[in-house]
Parts: sequence; structure tokens; C-alpha cells
Amino acid sequence: MLQLKNLVVFTAIAVALAACGPSTETATTPAPATTTAPTATPASPATATSTVSVSDLGVQNISEVKFSPLAEGAESANGFFDGINNQFTPEHTLPKTETLVFTGWAIIPSTNKPANQVIVTQGDQNAVVAIAPVNAERADVAEANKNPSYRNSGWTVTVNPATLPADKVVLKAWAYNSDTKEASQLNRVHTITFNQ
Repeated sequence: MLQLKNLVVFTAIAVALAACGPSTETATTPAPATTTAPTATPASPATATSTVSVSDLGVQNISEVKFSPLAEGAESANGFFDGINNQFTPEHTLPKTETLVFTGWAIIPSTNKPANQVIVTQGDQNAVVAIAPVNAERADVAEANKNPSYRNSGWTVTVNPATLPADKVVLKAWAYNSDTKEASQLNRVHTITFNQ
């Protein structure tokens, strides 16, 4: 039990330190129209803790990543930002003291593989909140897409809410292709309103 408490404390410290890291300004470009991707029921992937070091993406600065947002009304073929804390609706009201767990799945259809990572951002300038590995089992995604290569396309990441704005935050998630340094927006934008 003591080891688990120590792990939680060290995780919270690491997340807080990561939030004090270098600037997270981003470049944005218009997105091309995309095709509709099937929606799969979320599974329970293993949890990774948020690390906001952009070097994990193979870049020195986030401005090297080409973000491709979804056009109005378009759907992404790259996956879903399923939920926050097992709530699968886009609007959330949560206490500022509650640890946040983001989940979803992400693929790169052009490579026929899961995404390398998922980037979670906040606001219109896409400030990086978290970077998650894509490696959790999602048999539902493989079945829905009729592609066994997508079996390990799930992602999850834990975020300390203290690293987010005090009252309200709008979050997007992006499937990242490390070969092309492109980040394609996933379906569903989540808004959290903090009630404490």
C-alpha cells in the first residue's frame, strides 16, 4: 500500500514538473475532408502517466508537428477520443481535485497501423496537455475496421487537473504519425468545467 501511495505522489510531482516545461505553441493547417470511421465501444487499456516532453514525438519543438484539424461537420478515420474518467459524453463537470484519465483509440489508415502516439491538446492554439503511447488492446476496433493490425490501437493517459486552466478547458486528441510528423484530429472534443 505504501508503494502505491509513493507511486501516486511521484506521478503527481512528475506531471506538475512536466507542466512547467517549454512552450507548447503549435502550428495549425486546414484539414482535408475525411471519411467516417466506425465507433467502437471503449475497452480498459493500461494507464500511462502524462509526459509532456515533445522529444517523445521525435521533434525539438511542437511547431514542427503539422496539426490537421477536422473540418466543420467532418469525421475522422483516425479514431476517437472516447472519454474522460469513464464518462463517454463530450461535456464534463468535475472537481479540480479529481485525477483525469483520458481514453480512446487511434490509427493511421495510410500505414495500416495504430498511431505512434496520441497528443492531447487544449484550446485553439493546441497547447499540449499530454502525450500517450498507443499500445493498449482494442479488439473492438480491429473487428469494427476488419483489420487485425489495429488490435493494439488503444490509448490512455492520466493528467493532473492542476496543470489545466482553473475553470474550463476544451480538449482535443490527435493521432500522431512520427514518420511524417503529422497529427490528425480524432473524433470528439471534450469540454471540462471544473466545479471546485
